[in-house]
Amino acid sequence: ADLQAVVARNGDQGTVSRAPNTSATLSPAAPTMRTAAWAVTDFLAAAEQVCKDDEKSSELRLYFYAATEAGWKRLRESILNWSKARDDRTVTAYIGTDHALTDAAVLKAMQSDELDVRLMRHYTGIFHPKVIWFVGEAGGTLLAGSNNLTEDGLRNNIEFATVTTLAQVDANLQTWHDEVHKASVAADTALIDSYAKEKEKYGKQRAKSGQGGDFTWSKRTSGALGKKSN
Repeated sequence: ADLQAVVARNGDQGTVSRAPNTSATLSPAAPTMRTAAWAVTDFLAAAEQVCKDDEKSSELRLYFYAATEAGWKRLRESILNWSKARDDRTVTAYIGTDHALTDAAVLKAMQSDELDVRLMRHYTGIFHPKVIWFVGEAGGTLLAGSNNLTEDGLRNNIEFATVTTLAQVDANLQTWHDEVHKASVAADTALIDSYAKEKEKYGKQRAKSGQGGDFTWSKRTSGALGKKSN
């Protein structure tokens, strides 16, 4: 069903913002999407509401630049309840490691909750999305914002997010997902442990020097699969 209402924080008062029931019209020209069925929203509240109301989607995809265990705990119950509501549902998380902001613990926690966790490895630049896509036959529902999957990103920071009801899957959106998927790999124990050790070392170096510096996980390549980064 279309998203009928989402809750947006307004100071300390909860207010209800209703998304129009009109169908989304997706532009064939990359990368623009034109739609009337969207609303500015609170990312966490909207995600919880869609998890509760959604009946048509069979797959839930998470795309996040950074994720922490505290952030995952904010959404965990809602997402697991969504998944358990139907036997054919799956949840896939595409998680970045850039700047060492992601916790290794959250990767293991998601796996323990039977999510398909994929680490970003083969790409250029920074993996920077903050998106949740409830994938259905007619397109589903898309949440996009500035929020990372962290406690600050979901609860404390000044962020901006939108929720969009999709009438169909635009070719550009599908291509974007396909490229993200190809750039990722299934997170196994060896990869998670490798990232955890390098993140810990990086943190110690920062604490000692008092400076930030760049962090690039050694298992990451640049560009196409198999091409080594410099």
